[in-house]
Amino acid sequence: IARLRESVDEYKVHKMLSSKQRLNFNSQIGHLQGKSCIIITDFKENFKIGGGPVESSRDYYEKPQISDLCFCVISKSGGSVQRRYYNYLSENLSHDSLFAINCLKSLLSRSEMQGYEDVSLWSDSGPHFKNADYLYATCIELPWLFPRSRFTLNYFMENHGKSDVDGHFGLLTRWHKDIERSRRISSIDELVSAFREKAESTAVVSGRSSTGDVYMFDIYQKDFVRGVRVKVEVSEGFKNYLTFYLEFGFSAIGKPSSIL
Repeated sequence: IARLRESVDEYKVHKMLSSKQRLNFNSQIGHLQGKSCIIITDFKENFKIGGGPVESSRDYYEKPQISDLCFCVISKSGGSVQRRYYNYLSENLSHDSLFAINCLKSLLSRSEMQGYEDVSLWSDSGPHFKNADYLYATCIELPWLFPRSRFTLNYFMENHGKSDVDGHFGLLTRWHKDIERSRRISSIDELVSAFREKAESTAVVSGRSSTGDVYMFDIYQKDFVRGVRVKVEVSEGFKNYLTFYLEFGFSAIGKPSSIL
């Protein structure tokens, strides 16, 4: 009985914190300004390539896999909230923090990202995002690389529900199935090219001139050199914090979950 009560109490706390963090996320969207943005980061379940209109049983069981790390950039322009999706596809299947950090730096280096002074980063609490390397990169390294921007690192609770990225992943899954009905995809380059073509055709159907600024696809090289690992200690441990930010230019501060 005691263990059951403890589990029930933990579930109630988890549900409360999940709800508070979701409110925090929605509040950030409501307060977006022209020079602020939100970036949601997540890995998609791997694509399997090598299929096509006709395939053998061997093709089915030996399909190469391609990973996809997506950044959904939420910003405000002309009074309306806009979403853009940047996809980094790779033959690297590690789904680790190095993958995420390098792609995030690439994203922030793009010309259209230079005007943002406040950048709020969001991800789930999975081990590929909630670790010392990712904390150091986002709260210490990024402010040094992009000194005009202020970064805040936020984590959703486990089982937090669907996000904007999940809806985008569903769209890509449908696109992938449609593409394989008409042609065989044998390489990551062909997959990226097919997705770009699909995005353009979707723009024509919807009446937009282009989706080049809505759906972006790039390749992250699988042999990218791993950097030096940095040891970072978080007082009281990671699990007690859901939001981090840099204060006074030299220390990463965690906001306790209980006061979100």
